[in-house]
Amino acid sequence: MLQDKMNSLKDATGDTTQERWDKATSCVRNSDTAGALFLFKSLVNDGELLAYSEIANIYEFGGNNLERDYNKAFHWYKQSLDIANDPLGAYGLGRLYCYGKGIEKNHNKALWYFELASENGVPIANIMIGRIYNLGWGVEKDLLKAEEHFKKAANDGYVYAEKLLGNLVIRKGNWINGFIIYTKGIWHHFSILMKNKYDPRLRSV
Repeated sequence: MLQDKMNSLKDATGDTTQERWDKATSCVRNSDTAGALFLFKSLVNDGELLAYSEIANIYEFGGNNLERDYNKAFHWYKQSLDIANDPLGAYGLGRLYCYGKGIEKNHNKALWYFELASENGVPIANIMIGRIYNLGWGVEKDLLKAEEHFKKAANDGYVYAEKLLGNLVIRKGNWINGFIIYTKGIWHHFSILMKNKYDPRLRSV
């Protein structure tokens, strides 16, 4: 059975780039991380540079048939940034440094990478920047900066940012407005979830 599956994946490398990308994405959603890894690596070999960050992401989070490997995740995120100039590589490196995954925790480096990702079109990075300032991770707490970045992510539709923003506004003493923002975040979350549970705006990290 396993050999038949691997032969099927090898046959898939004859598909167009988009077809292989779609199959790899389907593998991820079906928890077939080994299959996804095989396909994304075939895409890298054929010059599809955006697959670097997908490979790194698989190594970072692992799956049912693949153990996490933070060293490999770091390598592929670095390749993603250095070779593909993909800001998702910067975001991934920021996450590894922020939580000390396979490397020494360093919130200053994490913040630098998150800011680089945010400046180059990765909206979710603003959630992490906001959290760093909100919690004072390696920096002095700055609720104004935290609020600014939560708002940026919320304006891009990220529902977790709406909830964090609502909580922050409540902490600042504006209970009514904070509750409204938080409640809208919950409603927004379920409205997106009903349409597409894989929507990236549902992500928290």
